[in-house]
Amino acid sequence: MNTLFPIKPKVIKQISFTVNFIPKPQARGQSAAIPLKKDGKQVYNKYGKPIYTSMVHKSTKQAKYEDAIMPLLEQYKPDKPMTGALLMGAIVYLPIPASWTAWKKEAAAKRVLLPTASRSGDL
Repeated sequence: MNTLFPIKPKVIKQISFTVNFIPKPQARGQSAAIPLKKDGKQVYNKYGKPIYTSMVHKSTKQAKYEDAIMPLLEQYKPDKPMTGALLMGAIVYLPIPASWTAWKKEAAAKRVLLPTASRSGDL
């Protein structure tokens, strides 16, 4: 018996699809210091120094990448939202890193050696 699901789930609808794109690591948000203003005037602390606030935003490169893959994913969106318990599985194929040695590349191509951790930025 499966310990994760003690009761076998009833499959009402199964969706299966493949999206072909090269995954890229998600970039950290970039922050910018913005002068805090109230009624159009700069706000100062009790010591007379200006107060700044930060705003986190995505880089334009990451935003363009996300905008490019969204149409690939939206075509598989169901007509109405699914309800109830959802079970999801994903099979992800990653490119073989250029930094690996020749024997590792050969083993990975034969699917003997599989990734054991999340990828770094050397895609």
